[in-house]
Amino acid sequence: RIQCRKKDENLFMEVSGEATIGNIARVRSFFSDIVHGRSTTCRIDLSPVISIDLPFVQLLISFRNSMEREGKTVTFDPIPWDHPVTVFIMNTGIDPENFFRQRSTYGI
Repeated sequence: RIQCRKKDENLFMEVSGEATIGNIARVRSFFSDIVHGRSTTCRIDLSPVISIDLPFVQLLISFRNSMEREGKTVTFDPIPWDHPVTVFIMNTGIDPENFFRQRSTYGI
């Protein structure tokens, strides 16, 4: 489930429940609308997510990259190191500091 609030050109998105491949088609279309829409910044809260899979992580990375190509920004609200999203990201070999862009380059 995704809930959004918009203020001016800023979008706040909260993703909750299961962030998995079963939701990819709907979420991908939603993200595409955001990339091509008026919002210039998007802040994402993943703290309500109870499980996540690799296709959804890849979709988040693709969304952020697409936004950046359009001169827009995506940021993630901080979540604890023991949160299911952070644990999954670390278990896949992705550096969570890079994923959440707490550092300036992306890498695995």
